[in-house]
This record gives sequence, C-alpha cells and structure tokens, in this order.
Amino acid sequence: MLLSFNHVIAAIQQLALGVTFLLIGVAARRYGDQAQQAAEQSVIDQGITKEKDFLLKHKVKFSESSAEMLLPLAIGVLLLTVGILNLTGSGLSRTLSWILEPLLLVIVGFVTSGQVFVSSSLKRAFKKSQDAQLRQIDVDALMKRTSTAFPVWLQPLQVVRFALATVGSVVVMVMFALQK
Repeated sequence: MLLSFNHVIAAIQQLALGVTFLLIGVAARRYGDQAQQAAEQSVIDQGITKEKDFLLKHKVKFSESSAEMLLPLAIGVLLLTVGILNLTGSGLSRTLSWILEPLLLVIVGFVTSGQVFVSSSLKRAFKKSQDAQLRQIDVDALMKRTSTAFPVWLQPLQVVRFALATVGSVVVMVMFALQK
C-alpha cells in the first residue's frame, strides 16, 4: 500500500509533536522542583521577600506534579497514535487529524506560547499585579536563575513544540484540504 504524501507529512508532524510532549512533560516533572526552588531563591536574593514559597502563593509555578504530568503525556500518546495511524494509511487517521489539528493549533498553540514567551508573559503579569512585591521582581534575573535548573535542550524543544503545534498544524490542515 502506497501512502499519500499528505499522510506522511501529517505523521511526521504528529509523531514529532508527540515526542516533544513526552520529553517536555518528563523534564518538567524531573527538574521542575529544582527550578521552583531556584525561582523562589532568586526572589529572595533580589530582596523582594523572605518567603520561601512567595511565587507559588502568587500562582507562579515551574514544577509539575505527577497528576499534572498526565495531560501532556496523554496528549503525547494521542499524537503518537494518530501519527502511527497516518503511517498505516488508515482512513480513520484523516478524520482524527481533522479533529486533532485545529485543537492543537488553537489550544496547544495558546498554552505553549506562554511557555515559549514565559519571560514576557511574567513581565506583563507582574506589571499589572496589585502586589507591589511582584512588580519589583527582575524577571530576567528570575528566568536566568530558573533556566539553570532545566536541561539546556528544554527551551529549544519548547520552541519546536510551539512551531509544530501552530505552523505544523496549519500545514497538515492545508495539505488534507487540498488532497483529492
């Protein structure tokens, strides 16, 4: 059975995106607590507060619990499954792709943009905050300190995931729409 070019492109996008979800989910779980501690220590070192969980109290969280890790892992497994179905040429794969890709574009694109542009997101949020201490935080110093707790490949992989979820989803939808 000869696979269509569109199914192969969809499979590559879905498999690659699925892998990014798995890797980023595992990294967030594995290194997130260290990153949270680094972020909290950065705020203390900046002289903003002496509270060890100041950021957590303000819902700024870099760590991920086992339960929170289930969603990205489930998304990763779903993407891998649909990608494999595309590689088999399953008729169901096209339907599932038409359901999945718009959701990826809108929901995952929005959520992952906050991770890719976390520094600017935090700057905006802190600037608008009613809390004077939050407004004083040097976000660039905070992010520099926090990023040292994560593996160096995490940030580039988050950018790849964002690109696959947005541009990749558009490409797959356009290709399937043009398919005869």
